[in-house]
Amino acid sequence: MDIKEIKNEIKQLQQYLKILRKEESKFWKPKHQDRYWYVNGSGVVMEDEFDSFSEKTFNNFGNIYSTRMEAFFMSRKQAYTYQLHKYAREHNENLLNWKNETQEKWYIFYNYNTKELEYDYDLTCKNMGVVYFTSKQIAQEAVKKVGEENIKEFLFNILYKKS
Repeated sequence: MDIKEIKNEIKQLQQYLKILRKEESKFWKPKHQDRYWYVNGSGVVMEDEFDSFSEKTFNNFGNIYSTRMEAFFMSRKQAYTYQLHKYAREHNENLLNWKNETQEKWYIFYNYNTKELEYDYDLTCKNMGVVYFTSKQIAQEAVKKVGEENIKEFLFNILYKKS
């Protein structure tokens, strides 16, 4: 790897870290004729110029990003979230009944102390945006299918160090 490639990789990592920290920053709103990136219906990152059409079609749905890297990150996040939902639909033993106080509804969470994915369940409280499974085993199998590193990196915004 030459110095140019190293500098390019450092720049990409800096952009990636910026994306991970963006949760704490203000929302970016492009101005007329600004360049922006979005994810098309096939999951491909596209670039365009901001105008009144793009404001109505992309900005109102949250599909508009200030960098290509941010758009790519969000396309992966959406893909892995979909894969977890799909796995739950295909493998859950029965329908979730939120009025049933004895039915466990398992979910995946990231523990910042242990730096690991862990599992817990709710009985009657449903959290926004969470994928639920009818058993811990099915949740664990879903993690194996989608990939623990993918879930940590793209769904919990944990920079995963590959060795």
